[in-house]
Amino acid sequence: MHRRGIVALAACLMVATAACDWPMFRNGPDHTGFTSDDAISKNAVQGSMVLDWTAATGDVVESSPAVANGVAYVGSGDGKFYAFDASGTANCSGTPKTCAPLWSAVSGAPIVTSPAVANGSVFVGDDRSTLYAFDAAGSTNCSGIPKTCAPLWTAATGAWVSSPEVVNGVVYVGSGDGKLYAFDEAGSTNCSGTPKTCAPLWTAATGSQVDASPTVAGGVVYVGSGDNKFYAFDATGTTNCSGTPKMCAPLWTAVTGNPVYSSAAVADGVVYVGSGDAKLYAFDAAGSTNCSGIPRTCAPLWTAATGKWIDSSPAVTGGVVYIGSQDNKLYVFDAAGFTNCSGTPRTCAPLWTAATGNTIASSPAVANGAVYIGSFDHKLYAFRVEKIAPTTSILQPSNNATISGTTTLAASASDDVSVSKVEFHLTGRNYHDALIGTAVLYYGWDYNWDTSTVPNGTYTLNSVAYDPAGNVGRSADVTITVQN
Repeated sequence: MHRRGIVALAACLMVATAACDWPMFRNGPDHTGFTSDDAISKNAVQGSMVLDWTAATGDVVESSPAVANGVAYVGSGDGKFYAFDASGTANCSGTPKTCAPLWSAVSGAPIVTSPAVANGSVFVGDDRSTLYAFDAAGSTNCSGIPKTCAPLWTAATGAWVSSPEVVNGVVYVGSGDGKLYAFDEAGSTNCSGTPKTCAPLWTAATGSQVDASPTVAGGVVYVGSGDNKFYAFDATGTTNCSGTPKMCAPLWTAVTGNPVYSSAAVADGVVYVGSGDAKLYAFDAAGSTNCSGIPRTCAPLWTAATGKWIDSSPAVTGGVVYIGSQDNKLYVFDAAGFTNCSGTPRTCAPLWTAATGNTIASSPAVANGAVYIGSFDHKLYAFRVEKIAPTTSILQPSNNATISGTTTLAASASDDVSVSKVEFHLTGRNYHDALIGTAVLYYGWDYNWDTSTVPNGTYTLNSVAYDPAGNVGRSADVTITVQN
């Protein structure tokens, strides 16, 4: 069973704090895998991502994290569900920093799917057949030191449960029995008993097991299947739907080279999904470009290869796509399919990769400037853009030098990751921190400056260094006299 690549994507909350969470798999109720959190730029991804903290569980972490209200939630193969401080502060210590849980819960089987947080509850399925609803705050039905929690309600499917999606009061999950289920989020409709259990509102069938969690965007439900296909259905259950109970046929499908256990991300009219053939696929979400036939089938806009099978589900933000692979790596690709992309059909190479200690079936969550992902090495990883500014100093001219004509300005610059640019700035007379030239990297950072462009007189000169994350370092001033 490989429905493991299921992550929670949170929408950027438009609140006073401008916090950007990732509260459920694929970031929000539509599971689009997109977030407006742009704290990590495309340039920063390529040169400045570093490990922030880790947290250990008792077994492999195939579950993908959800991040909401300062808490990172994730399941583990040890049959437990964990809640950690997302900032890496509470219950965290050491160098490198490691974190203990804020609270945990025990299920009846391993938890390889990903949680969803909505309206004060957190939902997660286990590897047997049960969907759980817990109090997200770790209060109701919770007690003890360390704190453990019992569920608010549960629901059964015919086999293992995919990652839940919560939309408009309904919890949607796929199952190993080949069905898509819809349950009442509040645990009211079709629910009864003590402890409370719930029956589905409706179901839909595909050609094989549904490991992937569904994605809802633009009135369409996207989901992959074990039959090597990717499906698009009418989200309202109207077009191509009939019968009692109601069943739906797809709006369009796409064929990949292996089962699709990854869940889709949707952004800017493109739907992204991974496959067991070790590829990331990008399709036209509307089912138009590269699509034809009756029933309609679609070819990809572009693809990207990883080293092994992809269970992980993509996350899209800041113009890039994040996805994990069973080759132990987290990959980042250009979402537009241009940078590092070429050929017909178009294929893409990564912008950046990061290695963990084992297989990644977990999916990335991007929240508040950090990327979270689990690994089979029993750890949850948090990558963040580094905050260390470059250091730089003027090498030439020397302090109190008199210069004329065209003279070479030289500076040294270094960074914990890389230096992207060095500038020379001038202050004096009518100039205040004025850019006079951008250095070119030869043996050092050099710029040939025509001093006749400024009036004769005494000035201060410094170098300013930048890294890809946007951190800036400034040298000490040197005093120069221009005499032409």
